[in-house]
Amino acid sequence: MPPLPRPIQKARTAYFLFAEEKRAEIAARHPGEGVGAVARETGQMWAALTEEEKAPYHQQSAQEKERVAAELETYKKDYHLPDSALGALFSSSLMTTKKEPSATVMTHSLQLPSARIRKICKLDPDVKGISKEALLLITKSAEVFTKRLGMETVQVAALQNRRKLLPQDIANVCSAREQFLFLKEDVRDLQQEMHQQQQARLTKAKRKSDTTTTTNNINKKQQQARGDDAANGKPLTDYFSAKQPQ
Repeated sequence: MPPLPRPIQKARTAYFLFAEEKRAEIAARHPGEGVGAVARETGQMWAALTEEEKAPYHQQSAQEKERVAAELETYKKDYHLPDSALGALFSSSLMTTKKEPSATVMTHSLQLPSARIRKICKLDPDVKGISKEALLLITKSAEVFTKRLGMETVQVAALQNRRKLLPQDIANVCSAREQFLFLKEDVRDLQQEMHQQQQARLTKAKRKSDTTTTTNNINKKQQQARGDDAANGKPLTDYFSAKQPQ
């Protein structure tokens, strides 16, 4: 059997199609505010649309789903794959038959906070609720993805004989590795936001340092002036006349 071609790109939801179209426009209205502000306004704009305005995005999403279904059928026919293996075509390798751990074991092995993952999922207005099992899988997938991104970033740093990872290393990975390309714009915005925050901290520290220096100079001048007055003035006892005997 010939090797499988590249994995199939999953169909996007109507909301994500809308978000991708409006992303640059919304980001321009929120310079330096990060992806959170963009996501909030995107959700608000989507919720404000009428069903007629959402229809083109739903239509495009339906077309993508049809495209994915057609590709899956082609793979199934050409490569004689069972239905149980079709889901693996969305990843870089086929699913293994290894017994999956129980939900209880996986919950205790999670590193990312599932409550925070739930909040992120609900940024999508189309997500009305999420089951415990779905949240578990999403959280674990996020951990695996983060681990992979970290490994790629370490390799980029190693090419420059560094052990310290820099934000630019992550940006390079997201610009060069196909599986991380969808993060390229978000990482670039995050880099700009971090740079602006760093510049703001440096400016604040410099302003504080200048203020401290100015205050110290004023105090020194005042102390010097008091010292000069004490050196050039009369002794304190001269201001009191001796009491004349009667």
